Amino acid sequence: MLVTIKIGAIVVVVWFYLTAKGINENRFQWAGTGLVGYLLVFAISMLLIAEPIVSMMLGVVACFFVRAVMLRVSAKEKAKMSS
Repeated sequence: MLVTIKIGAIVVVVWFYLTAKGINENRFQWAGTGLVGYLLVFAISMLLIAEPIVSMMLGVVACFFVRAVMLRVSAKEKAKMSS
């Protein structure tokens, strides 16, 4: 089970890294934010639910929303800089 959790974390880090690379943002900051978001939600849900697979899925879903917010903020900043 521990391997699955680690693979989930690696997938989130790579996902955020490639997203940042595609929009010319700081890749390591994005990857770190994704990892922290995943681990935070995973840890909290493990305390409340105590089911590793469900906690991992919740972590990935939370990262989806974190990524969406970060993309929106990045787009607003770029629009502000270009005008």
